[in-house]
Amino acid sequence: MNAPMASSLKYLDLTGICPDVKPRRVLVRERYQDVTVKDFGDKWRIDYWDYTTTPRTKRGKKWSKKYVPTKREAQKRADEFMEQVNERNNSPQLCSNDGDTFSSLAKMYREKISCHLKNSTRMNYDFYLDTYLIPKFGDTRLNRIRRVAVQDFVNAQTNLAPKTIRNLHGCFRVVLNEGKRWGLLKENPVVGVRLPRLIRRQRSLMTPADIRKVLEALPSPTNAIATLMINGSLRFGEVAALRWKRILPDRIQIQERFYEGEFDDTKTDAGDREIPLNAAIKKCLEAAWKNTKYRKPNDLVFCAGNGAPLNRRNLLKRHLKPTLEKLNLPHCTFHDLRRLHSSLSMRTGASPEVTRDNMGHSTVDVTQNIYTGTWWEQRAAAVEGISNLIWGK
Repeated sequence: MNAPMASSLKYLDLTGICPDVKPRRVLVRERYQDVTVKDFGDKWRIDYWDYTTTPRTKRGKKWSKKYVPTKREAQKRADEFMEQVNERNNSPQLCSNDGDTFSSLAKMYREKISCHLKNSTRMNYDFYLDTYLIPKFGDTRLNRIRRVAVQDFVNAQTNLAPKTIRNLHGCFRVVLNEGKRWGLLKENPVVGVRLPRLIRRQRSLMTPADIRKVLEALPSPTNAIATLMINGSLRFGEVAALRWKRILPDRIQIQERFYEGEFDDTKTDAGDREIPLNAAIKKCLEAAWKNTKYRKPNDLVFCAGNGAPLNRRNLLKRHLKPTLEKLNLPHCTFHDLRRLHSSLSMRTGASPEVTRDNMGHSTVDVTQNIYTGTWWEQRAAAVEGISNLIWGK
């Protein structure tokens, strides 16, 4: 049995890997086997090791000389057969070592891939990995992660919203996909897992009259921020990262955002855009200029007393939420204020393409199907209009 394995023996020097051990060479046997057919009377035969079993199993393969008369033909068939054996023996699931756990893969992902992600994506992935995935699968070897176990894990997240579960699943899938690309596992067990159905809540839109009440009641600087988000369609992070040098006579340049304590480029390529200035936005910017001591080109337009970016959660808790309660209006977030731009823009008769470009979306579909809503009076007028068309009233 030594012959089939002779070509797969090599020596490994451990001194560079384990400097604390005495210099020595360790014999390592690879799983690639190059065999030579042997003549056994009326048959040709090869012997090989099967590593798909534990422990490994010695196996043989025979070809009758009645169908394979020459040794040359027998060797050709043996080589073709061993290609399949070697591929099977060296599959990622069989060759992964004891260190190939999900925790080690997550560490590799952070070292090699996270630097290419946007700050917001990296922060979200770090949260999902540290809070959910590593505590559950960290010590599990990659070739031991089963799709049914992932399905059970997803089903157990009853306290999470469907969208959060989908984001968690997306993080899990992306990290394992990198492991597959690196040859650490053969297939991704997360692919094919059933996810909960997304339930989109029906958002109630503030009427133009209520929007005006809110803007007039909000304290500074939140009233100006809300005006830029509703009129100019800016994201909160884009407002928080807005600098004086980006304010031009007739437009605002949006080139960066502030998210969870870090400055970053815009959320998408389409988010790098210019927003037209109107009288309402100019008034807010003029007030911000008068009320701040930070007026250098690179200073932030809206900032804290020390010049640092504003905290979205603080403004939501201290300004927006109390104002809505005082006016007896439904709760909404800063993101909901930005959504109003799409609905108001449609109501003015602006084309979907114009609204898309102002909001920094990559497609009209996102603008119309996710961001745009309608008011009750619009729907009632549409129904009444159909009746007028039919009966001529």
